[in-house]
Amino acid sequence: MALVWIIVGLLYFQASRPMSDNTELQVFEVVPGMTLKRVSQELSRQNLIRSASAFQAIALIQDKQKLIMVGEYNVSPSMLPIDILQRITSGKTVLYPVTIPEGYRITEIADLMEKHNLADKDIFLQQTKNMELITEVPVDSLEGYLFPETYHFGKFTPEATIVKKMVETFKEKVLKQEFLKRAKEMGFSYHEIITLASLIEKETGKDSERKQISSVFHNRLKKNMRLQTDPT
Repeated sequence: MALVWIIVGLLYFQASRPMSDNTELQVFEVVPGMTLKRVSQELSRQNLIRSASAFQAIALIQDKQKLIMVGEYNVSPSMLPIDILQRITSGKTVLYPVTIPEGYRITEIADLMEKHNLADKDIFLQQTKNMELITEVPVDSLEGYLFPETYHFGKFTPEATIVKKMVETFKEKVLKQEFLKRAKEMGFSYHEIITLASLIEKETGKDSERKQISSVFHNRLKKNMRLQTDPT
């Protein structure tokens, strides 16, 4: 009996070693619906681990069989199976940059996200109608509330998460600007403030010019004058 356990231990030790000394990273994809067994088999098929069974055993011992997260992960054959397990349960997925140009409308943003394979256009557009993300004002669309910025998202990031990130970035970037504080003091509504911010953002992308332009707009609003700008 002792001999059997020794043999089992040796086999487990062998299977727990790195597949090779190849340190080149490759993208391993955990798709929605993948079980521990399927993940283990795929890791083995891609020559990233020596034994699917040993990997499953490690996951069970670590009590991480249900913690594997959907996404793409950078792993290499030189990594220990336990380190690969740590990687795919960490949520630290491969992220891809995508830049939303200033002045883009929601439909253009949706097209761009789909072009980068980061979102389904129809689902993205549906999520932009989620008014729970912008409860400060009674609007029926998030048009103008998705901040133009360079973002980093994973391949399987939910569209709702992407839209929420863009709205939260808009709030963070816009609400901290000094001219908005002054506008609120003058009695403008939140939506009027957002509209003003969008106009200024479309007029210039330079921080050094925003203060001057906002001052011009501010004075015109104070005098009930037209802003005389083209937001399209």
